[in-house]
Amino acid sequence: MPQREALVIDPGDGAMVLRPSGRAWRKGLAQADAQVQMAEFFKGTRERGNGYAWLSFSGFEFGGMPCWLSVGFHEGLLNMVLLGVGLPGAEEEDGWPTQKAIDNEIAFVRRALGKQLGRTFGHAPEAFPWGTAWSRFDPKGFMASAGVDYRG
Repeated sequence: MPQREALVIDPGDGAMVLRPSGRAWRKGLAQADAQVQMAEFFKGTRERGNGYAWLSFSGFEFGGMPCWLSVGFHEGLLNMVLLGVGLPGAEEEDGWPTQKAIDNEIAFVRRALGKQLGRTFGHAPEAFPWGTAWSRFDPKGFMASAGVDYRG
């Protein structure tokens, strides 16, 4: 089986870059271009008819673990990327991750973000000239929440 491409966040502009190919999700990337450029990783689309659309991608890794993205577009241009990772041995109850599994995912993503972006990540999002990045608990969804927001 071929090695998965690694997802790396460029600290200069926040682009989510696949290594070694160099393909990337960047602020302002057109939705149609993302679907073509990342076709082998594309899993689906959610559109609500209100100018917002979300594309799902998976099949690469972040920090050495399998990961997936939900890439947000407004009026056809990328403005946010949500990130999830699959950690080995993640515990579930009734098909949902346990609090321990969620905490482990948050901690893992914080460490990976810290290595890639040169910051210490805690509960609050970290601000950059290109936007924000975070990894924290989402109490409303009872899940780990991580990603980059290019709107700021």
